[in-house]
Amino acid sequence: MLRILILALVASQGVRAAWVEDRYARPSGARRLSQELANRKEIAQARNGEAARALKNQELLRLAAGAPNETTQATVDDLLASGADPDACCSKSGGSALHEATAMDNDIVASSLLGAGADVAPMDVYGYTPLHTAAISNAVRVATVLLDEGADVDAVDNVGATALHLASEFGSAAVAEAIIDAGANVTAKNDLGKTPRDLTCARLCPSGAHSKLTELFAQANLAAQNPLDKDLLKVAMSPPNASTTELVESLLDMGASADACCTDLGGYALHATTAFDNEAAARALTASGAALEVEDLLGSKPLHAACSTNALAVAKVLLEEGANAEALDHFSQTPLHVAASFGRLEHCQALLMVGANRSAENVNGERPADVICEVPCPDDVRDSLQLLLDVQEAKVPTSEPEGGVDEVEELSEGAGQESRQNQTPGFGEERSKEEAVFNLDLLNLASRPPAPSSRRFAAKLLSKGADPNACCLAAGASALHATAELDNDIVAAALISAGAAIDPRDDHGDTPLHVAAVVDAVKVARLLIDAGADLEAVDEVGDSPLHHAAEWGAVGVAGMLVEAGADVWAENGDGYVPGEVVCEGLCEEGGREGLEALLSPKEEEGSKQSQKNQQQLDEKLLEISAGNDTGSEKDATKLLARGADPDACCLGFGSSALHAASQFGNTPVARVLVTAGASLSPQDDFGQTPLHDAAIAGADGVAKVLIGAGAEVDPRDRSGRTPLHLAAESGSVGVAEALLSAGADPGARDDGGMTPADVICETDCGGEGATEAAEALGELLR
Repeated sequence: MLRILILALVASQGVRAAWVEDRYARPSGARRLSQELANRKEIAQARNGEAARALKNQELLRLAAGAPNETTQATVDDLLASGADPDACCSKSGGSALHEATAMDNDIVASSLLGAGADVAPMDVYGYTPLHTAAISNAVRVATVLLDEGADVDAVDNVGATALHLASEFGSAAVAEAIIDAGANVTAKNDLGKTPRDLTCARLCPSGAHSKLTELFAQANLAAQNPLDKDLLKVAMSPPNASTTELVESLLDMGASADACCTDLGGYALHATTAFDNEAAARALTASGAALEVEDLLGSKPLHAACSTNALAVAKVLLEEGANAEALDHFSQTPLHVAASFGRLEHCQALLMVGANRSAENVNGERPADVICEVPCPDDVRDSLQLLLDVQEAKVPTSEPEGGVDEVEELSEGAGQESRQNQTPGFGEERSKEEAVFNLDLLNLASRPPAPSSRRFAAKLLSKGADPNACCLAAGASALHATAELDNDIVAAALISAGAAIDPRDDHGDTPLHVAAVVDAVKVARLLIDAGADLEAVDEVGDSPLHHAAEWGAVGVAGMLVEAGADVWAENGDGYVPGEVVCEGLCEEGGREGLEALLSPKEEEGSKQSQKNQQQLDEKLLEISAGNDTGSEKDATKLLARGADPDACCLGFGSSALHAASQFGNTPVARVLVTAGASLSPQDDFGQTPLHDAAIAGADGVAKVLIGAGAEVDPRDRSGRTPLHLAAESGSVGVAEALLSAGADPGARDDGGMTPADVICETDCGGEGATEAAEALGELLR
């Protein structure tokens, strides 16, 4: 009769009915007990095997993130041989063990991981491959290993940046050189249309990095068709040495042209010599008949280039050979204008010695004296230039309106009207060509840093018919987009006053306000906002300007946007609000704190969180709980403050966040979760509570947190086991002591009739200290 009642009860549980019937149908009690014990042990071993592998993966990540020593390789190889995953994941940013090893330039661990079959190009949450990480860290040893293993040199991250972009941005010259030698595309553009060269030392610039990167990119960008010409340009563009003259003469003898072309700006070999003031190359070229008045794309002659790059020795060679000191570029600037604007006192002296004209006027009517030190220079140099160029008698530019800024704006507005009138059909082919030139000059002006003459140049170009909506630079950027990149508010104001569209889109859907947000261009951003720019415009991935500002640490622009009413709850294409992408790009010191204070949701606004956002918060909390990274306690606290559920669920086998913290021994996060009100004894698919998991993992600290908070010490899992059973099985002496001190029952029997003392070290007491653990548990449980 008892058997019938039991079968009726279990049948209601569906799939377990057949198992129960078979169990009770066996004639031998001893045989039944033996089979049950075997089943229980198999489940426990499988369960503990997963935990052991997870711990091995965590140890592998820890070793990868540390500095190598004499035992590192042996330890890593042992972990991999015993089942650790060579693609072990994840660090706080979702990186693999290979990412961690790369960040420390730990080539010993990296080589072991790759030798064990690790993926050479996994991506973290930013889309960084290990080669991207090597570029940021200048980890040249690991970069070499990765490249030897076939890493993709042109793989892009979440913002379209290659490893070469990052190497350039962080001044990692050694890694940049290795990547270029491996065939990287030096002209690749990121999502903002920037090439690696555009980002040279934008974030960090170790000593010597800028000049080395400049040399690398200049040589890599050479566009010569003749291989000999290309080699000649490389030599010309390098710092001079004892063999320079011989190399140049040899290349010329083999057929290279003394007028080899072209550098990335369309310059010739003589232009190239100005990059590092290569006098030896310049003399060899001029001796072979190199043309002195060739022009690059900006109309600059080699003498102009020598004045801008501070190549004094080359400038003197050119003047000795008869270069025209009155030559004009596309802005009607003479070399004396260029030398004065860059503060090149000795260049100006050399030019005046051959009769350069102090009174020559550029396209804006300015003399050299009017543009002194537009690129900032020391006060003593400025004073000397003023005396040298006789600034007291210099002509006042007639294009500068007497009324100041307001009159400039009126002039620009009129110019914009004239420009639009001139766009009527049939205006004439010559006029169209002229306008195209003016538009190109306007784009060039917008792409430069602001200078005192910028207002006058912009007004002049607009009055001649340049289009205030002139387009297009890289990625379809307009002139107004360009002003944002270097916060050129002077040109931006002229364009806006002339009727430029406020929200034009580039190829990625970004408006000028998006660009201003990325680079924290506060002056241009203010102009755009005041002009009525769309604060909620979204790009191709659904990011608003506020998303960009948050992602790239633009505290100033973010503050302006919020003050102007930008929606801090707007979701991008991935469902993230601005506060959830803070510093995912890059942040200067203090940027994260400022943005979090600005964008963190207020408590009373919590109800605004969508169900999708709630799920994302919970998933992030689970991810943090299932690890043991430094700072995870702080991150968990922030997520909970923003609405994450302390009972967030579920990882594998129905584990909650508290289960995950227990499994990984993450005491700080466990403490945060308990303080936030997490349930102390939720059950997973095995019926186990977080205290069970802490016992399996030997997580003494977590166990004490749970017990101290009032967790039940003798809960049963589906096999009738208490946490004390699992602590005994796993050799977790510390957890067993904590449980017994809290009143756990050492005589509790599981479904197989076993007490904790019966199962000591059945699943995991191997390794060093196994005997001591078994003896200690035996003493505790006898």
